[in-house]
Amino acid sequence: FGTLGYFRQGAPHREASKANNHFLLVSMAGGPSPTQIEMAATINFLPLAKHFGAVEKCSKDFGIPNLTSWCPLDLQEYGQLDNFYNQRVLDAIYNEGAGTEAVDFPNAIYINGIDTGGRIRTGTQRLNPLKLDGGSEPSLTDDGHDTDGYAYAATLVGATVRRLCRGTRAQAKGVCEG
Repeated sequence: FGTLGYFRQGAPHREASKANNHFLLVSMAGGPSPTQIEMAATINFLPLAKHFGAVEKCSKDFGIPNLTSWCPLDLQEYGQLDNFYNQRVLDAIYNEGAGTEAVDFPNAIYINGIDTGGRIRTGTQRLNPLKLDGGSEPSLTDDGHDTDGYAYAATLVGATVRRLCRGTRAQAKGVCEG
C-alpha cells in the first residue's frame, strides 16, 4: 500500500510536475525480494527443497497473514499477487477522489499483468496459462475466482473524466451534467 499516501496528494504532485513541464509516472509494478527469488529458484531447480522449508521461508518473507504454504514461482504469479493488493489502493483512491480533489492519480501508472478488457488479473489462474514446455497449467484453486480482475482501465478513465468535469470550461458548457 506504499502508493496510497502518495496518491492521496496525487493532484498536487501532478500539478507540480506539470508546472515543471514534466509527466508524472508512478510505478505500482512490484518485484519479489531477494529471498523470494532465491526460494523460487530453489523450489524450481531443486524440487526436494519443497520438503525442507523453502516454500514456507518464501511465504513468510511476504509478511501476509495466513500465507504459509505458497510461493510465487515466476514473475507472472508474483504480479498477480501484487495486483490483488494494488486493486485495493486503486479503488480507495478512486472512491476518496470523489470527495477530495487532492486525491487523484498521476498521468500514468506502471502496473503488472493487464488482462483483457483493461483489467488487472487478481484471480488464481495465470494470465497466460501456458507453461514454457507448451503444456497447459490448471488453476491453483477451483473456487470460481480463477480469472477475477479489477477494472483498472475503467477506474483511470473514470477518474480522468471526473477531473475534467471539475474544470471550469467543462462545467460552463454543461458537458458533465447528469
